[in-house]
Amino acid sequence: MTRPCFWPHCKIAVPAAMLMCRKHWFTTPKHLRDDVWEHYRPGQEHDGKHSAGYTAALAEIAQWIHKRNAPRKPPEQLELLL
Repeated sequence: MTRPCFWPHCKIAVPAAMLMCRKHWFTTPKHLRDDVWEHYRPGQEHDGKHSAGYTAALAEIAQWIHKRNAPRKPPEQLELLL
């Protein structure tokens, strides 16, 4: 199963367990990537049971992207990741 990269307007398909394509993942600051990994649980992309910490990590990344003046994903697309 694949889905689009979390980065706004990126059309690259990534495996469901990945948040972003390689380019955009490594564009994101390491401390934000580390926070995602800290709260990621293998299999959560299949059962939909994400922790509050994982949801907060996604929100932090979305906020960082927004501060870079890149348009954010619409809220319904963020919900698809959860």
